[in-house]
Amino acid sequence: GFARLTTSMAVSEHAELALGASIVNAVHDIHQEDPAAPIHQLRATIAGVDAKYKLKPSRYSTLQIEGEGLFRRSDAENGDHLNSYGGYGYLDYRFRQVYNLGGIFEYAKVKEMSEDNAAESDVIESRVWRAGLFIGFAPVEETSVVRLVGHWTEPDVSKGFWELTLQLIFSLGPHQAHNF
Repeated sequence: GFARLTTSMAVSEHAELALGASIVNAVHDIHQEDPAAPIHQLRATIAGVDAKYKLKPSRYSTLQIEGEGLFRRSDAENGDHLNSYGGYGYLDYRFRQVYNLGGIFEYAKVKEMSEDNAAESDVIESRVWRAGLFIGFAPVEETSVVRLVGHWTEPDVSKGFWELTLQLIFSLGPHQAHNF
């Protein structure tokens, strides 16, 4: 099952705030000791909260701040529960109506069972964080964007690395006016 609850509100004449919460629960594996034993469903639940703040003091500039946190609890074959969590923070400043720059920070701590999950020592825990900066140009409102993005990723299981991406983002079709 899946559920999402969201709301938005005007904070001032030039600022909006959106808040949300989500939850999903599903079977991620089926476990059976032997053919005569009953089937045991292994379930996972993911819950998240998010917020977005948008300040638009003029038609030429906008500041947007976003954040989201996620928590996952999944059943393991040995009866334990594996808890993982993560989140991100995002800052985007649009200026002169068509340019924007900003940054993002992401973090995750994940627990999973290894392929041979017979003992508790087979629980694998890993962490990774990633930080990035971007600069963009949006010639037609927000329906088309050309953006240069650089990220540094630092996993705990290997060496960190740089990534540079040139993005072309566009959307087609009619768009209704909205605060976000």
